[in-house]
Amino acid sequence: GKFLRIDTVFTSHGSDVKILKNLGWLGKFIVRFSITNSRKFSVVSSSNLQIIQSLLSNKKLLDKQKIIPMGIEDIFYAQSKNTRKKNNDLVKYLYFGRMVHYKGIDLIIDAAKKMKDENHFNFHIDLIGSGILFDVFEKEIKHLGLHNSISMHHFAQKAELINYIDNADFILIPSRLTKYEYEAGPLSLIESMSRKKICIVSDSVGFIDFANTTNSLIFENDNSLDLYDKILEGSSLSTTQIKNIKTAAYET
Repeated sequence: GKFLRIDTVFTSHGSDVKILKNLGWLGKFIVRFSITNSRKFSVVSSSNLQIIQSLLSNKKLLDKQKIIPMGIEDIFYAQSKNTRKKNNDLVKYLYFGRMVHYKGIDLIIDAAKKMKDENHFNFHIDLIGSGILFDVFEKEIKHLGLHNSISMHHFAQKAELINYIDNADFILIPSRLTKYEYEAGPLSLIESMSRKKICIVSDSVGFIDFANTTNSLIFENDNSLDLYDKILEGSSLSTTQIKNIKTAAYET
């Protein structure tokens, strides 16, 4: 854009700036150069913007910014055709996303092991996604004897995914903050809220801007015990509480 004298805009989704921040002076230079020579830029959350702010000496450059959350497809607002007959003895949980370390799937497995050992209630967890740790998690689940409680699936088509969401009682979003990685979204939070679902979400995600105690259950970053506690809290909600949280989630 600078070379061709063309107005340039860019957007940041989180981990890009997190990586640059860890490059020291070079990372700061790249961020400052990009912002200085761009007409405008957007970020997907306020925490995303804070990372950029920490790399800038000239705060006036932030006059070019706007927070614009990522959008979701209209299909997620389509009326549910789900006719699931709920088994009151079984609580169903769902995770969907990439199978990589910072997504926190191992936290779900740790919490599930504790749930099974302490036998609080009958549950099943579906994990949907692909990634370098898919086989690792699958082996760990078998090793811990959780293969009857946790099912793993590769990425599903949108209609099939929505069916999984609609059939779940709770959606698990356990992303963790690491030195090099940061979940600026994730879209799975908003997609699930659009289906009137209760999300159990890590407080480290960028979209925590839109999550609170009225529309979701929030647990501490990288803390499987707190995730476990929030799962138990969710299982003890009254019918009225569940309805109110789902309504607030959809409004969000």
